[in-house]
Amino acid sequence: MITTSLLQDCPIHERPWGQSWWAKFLTFNYMLPPKVDVQFEGLENIPTDRPVCFAMNHTDRYNCWPFQWHLLRTRQEFAVTWVKAKYYQNIFIRKFLLSTSNIPLASRGYVISSRFKEQIGRSPTHQEYRFIRNLLDGRLDIDEETMLQATSECRQFLAPTPTQQLQQLNTEFNTLSEEVVKLNQRALDLGHHILVFPQGTRSKRLLSGHTGLAQMTQRLNLDIVPIGCMGSERCYDRNVPWAKSGTIRYRIGKPLTIMGDKLSPHHIQESFTPFSHDAQLRFGNRFRKITDIVMDEINELLDEEYRYDPEATQSVDTKRFL
Repeated sequence: MITTSLLQDCPIHERPWGQSWWAKFLTFNYMLPPKVDVQFEGLENIPTDRPVCFAMNHTDRYNCWPFQWHLLRTRQEFAVTWVKAKYYQNIFIRKFLLSTSNIPLASRGYVISSRFKEQIGRSPTHQEYRFIRNLLDGRLDIDEETMLQATSECRQFLAPTPTQQLQQLNTEFNTLSEEVVKLNQRALDLGHHILVFPQGTRSKRLLSGHTGLAQMTQRLNLDIVPIGCMGSERCYDRNVPWAKSGTIRYRIGKPLTIMGDKLSPHHIQESFTPFSHDAQLRFGNRFRKITDIVMDEINELLDEEYRYDPEATQSVDTKRFL
């Protein structure tokens, strides 16, 4: 699983050699007839004097690649992407992700599920995960009556003292989160942009966003550039990294600056650890408002067939953590 030492050793290079070599592969793929046409609208909206955080919809597994490829070819700039921690568990995928200077993101769900599987021998069920998460978030009281509602595996996982075990989970998660902050700061110090898919789950239609992007950009005082991606899911319609012929379009919006009209009313000056329970308690409403602003901006950049699906919902499946 993702550990503090792995994050501390995670290479963020000035010129990520993996991205440079992969760009050569993509050039071969996109230029070989029948070609892939990668189009940009609003490229001038990306600042040239500072790195920013790109916030993009997530249509398919690979829709960041044409964007990074074009950015490197036209401006010699790199974008470092947040990647779910579970992808680092496969040794070959891990080597690729590390060579391309991606940033592994260990969510609370990942930490809970990983530790549960390590101790119990299987992943938690949805009900078990929700029970532990509710205890961790303070939605359930830690008492004898509550613990009797749990499965025997949950009680084993939280033994001998639930309060102590939950505190250890919180401490581990907060430590990992601070290391992720350092990785993002290192990327920014090297002049790299950060690329985030705030909706998390892949979907052709835009979904509501998670607040991690809002938390990190507030912590690092980082401006956000919304981006709408269209057509990538047709070129990458299989679980293989070779794009089929087609057109992939990126529409880039104007930057949402930290102290601009839209975000400044929700600006956070106090110190906090991104993704932590404490940060959510103190600033959760502001994180949510910032996230909704960003997602609405992305929505406005998308063609109708990619915009919000008002009936879509996201459910928690613990398989997505591991």
